[in-house]
Amino acid sequence: MKEEPNVLIQPGKMNFMYHLRDTFGCGHYRAIVPSIMLTSLMNPMARVECTTTDRIFPHPSMYNNIHFAVLQRLDGEHFYNVVLSLKKVLTPQTKLVYDIDDDLINIPKWNFASKYFTKNTVDYVKKIISEVDFVTTSTPQLAKLYSKWNKKVAVLPNRLSKLMWGEPHFIDWQHEKPRILYAGSDNHFDLDTKKNHGDFSLTLSKFIEKTRNDYEWVFIGGMPGYLREKNYPEIKRIGWHSFFYYIMFMRTAQPDLMLAPLASCIFNRGKSNVKAMEAIAAGAPLLATDIAPYHGLDRLSKNDEEMIGHIEEIANDVDKRRELWEQQHALLRPELFYEENDNTLKHLNIHTVTGFNMEVKNAEYYESMHLNQQAVQTK
Repeated sequence: MKEEPNVLIQPGKMNFMYHLRDTFGCGHYRAIVPSIMLTSLMNPMARVECTTTDRIFPHPSMYNNIHFAVLQRLDGEHFYNVVLSLKKVLTPQTKLVYDIDDDLINIPKWNFASKYFTKNTVDYVKKIISEVDFVTTSTPQLAKLYSKWNKKVAVLPNRLSKLMWGEPHFIDWQHEKPRILYAGSDNHFDLDTKKNHGDFSLTLSKFIEKTRNDYEWVFIGGMPGYLREKNYPEIKRIGWHSFFYYIMFMRTAQPDLMLAPLASCIFNRGKSNVKAMEAIAAGAPLLATDIAPYHGLDRLSKNDEEMIGHIEEIANDVDKRRELWEQQHALLRPELFYEENDNTLKHLNIHTVTGFNMEVKNAEYYESMHLNQQAVQTK
């Protein structure tokens, strides 16, 4: 039987130190935004302070009063040795946490990241995971996978900041041609442009080539090699900038429709639904593959032909686009933003409960407790 966590009943301060492996998608969603949201948490019992850094100094002075030292997707022999050194200087007050939002064990060969994550590198990932106090992942599929090397694994969902994205609305932008947007890195595409592999297949690329005068195609970040070689002026590509620029661009890009095709493989089944959240926040419905991250959304596609059919059906139909956005918005809204539904507090409690078996309640709970105490004292 699972032990019930203790409830925090005395005011306390909690300190996080996030060690970043990258400052783009993963680092942004898993460390930078959470650190801002946790620091902004208004709770009568818990004050949170966060530090983000891309350095690790295994010295006791660095971790005085740190409760959670979060290692964002570290890998390789060097970082394994750093973790071992870190463990020697940490006290039981500091929990060492490994955060991961990708399946590094099952990267497909067409994904160029597979060249970096060799068996040797992945073996050190497993060793690092086995050394930390607990692991946080973005999905249940990843939690199940990494529990092979650490029994304490908690699901910590990706969320957006409403402060950064604003209140989402569906808008008919009335573009001359439907604007269809894809946002993703080059990891989604096969480096061999002649093969029909990767998340963005040759079939889909040729459809875009064929319809470049019918739709306004926009790529943010990566672009399929086939289309890059063609270099059509009608197909726009916006390169990577900082992630805050990315948010600003997404908010002003005025997409009518967004795409998130994923190849059916173990690696992709562990992904989160972050592209659906971004689409909804940008005011556009998402057409996605029928795979774990997007289950529950309407108009999912089992193959390229189905996705192409959905594009042709709704791209020029504003009522169908609105209907799809509203369904997806209603499904995702409860977990969409940190600032709503106590989601920031839930994020904090994943750490406090897993690390110290201590739960922080919301302000209403403590206010009720205070009123009850006052009532008892006046009797």
